[in-house]
Amino acid sequence: MRRISKILGVITISVILIAGVQTAFAHGGGDDPKDALALVQQAIAAIQNKDMDLATDKVNDAIESDDPAGVKMDLVKQAQGLLATDMDKALSLLQQSLAAPTASPTTVQAEPTIPLKPNFQGTKTEDGLLIAAALLMLAGGLIVSRA
Repeated sequence: MRRISKILGVITISVILIAGVQTAFAHGGGDDPKDALALVQQAIAAIQNKDMDLATDKVNDAIESDDPAGVKMDLVKQAQGLLATDMDKALSLLQQSLAAPTASPTTVQAEPTIPLKPNFQGTKTEDGLLIAAALLMLAGGLIVSRA
């Protein structure tokens, strides 16, 4: 009888684990931005987090973007050449490329949209691993409490 309850426990925990991981993968993430302004902002955040591969990808995507509004693309191209050699200068150029246009007397100039602190969220894989770890800890607690 004890062996059957252990087998049922393992099956139950396996089902819960699989369901939890599938739930984590079920929510659809948003599409990546296509406009150069958002891509340059993401590149700046990536540089601040020392993720040069992501920064390079975002700068390249910004240069290839069909919507360069709000970005001085010549500065982005200069920053692209400096990413591998001078990260600080590249960051400075990217920040300058986001400089707001001069306001006319009838409009109000908005504040710059550069994030003060980058906020990256976990990937679907990381979310699934966290759920799996939590479930495994719960299963371990149940096993220990029954022993």
